[in-house]
Amino acid sequence: MHTRDRTVDKALQEGLNKEFPKSVTDWHYLRHRTSGNTTWIELHFVFSDDISLKETHDDATVLEWRMIDSLNTDAVITVHLKPYDAHDEAHEILEGANKK
Repeated sequence: MHTRDRTVDKALQEGLNKEFPKSVTDWHYLRHRTSGNTTWIELHFVFSDDISLKETHDDATVLEWRMIDSLNTDAVITVHLKPYDAHDEAHEILEGANKK
């Protein structure tokens, strides 16, 4: 059975809200569930537009490890990377797709 544990939620948020890498401007849409000994995590990171893909990836990896370190279990993390300038427009398009 899948469950959403408030203790896990708090640990993940505390890990994410420590000190952001300089390229990260925000995170949102945190979703997680635990199945057996594994926590499955999904979220979006919003990045500065002037950062290279390599630096974006490296900084996302730092945040992923921070989340893993905050848990006492295995984790599978899926991150959706978004550039800051295109963020709002991308969500409007996706929300519109749900209405079709």
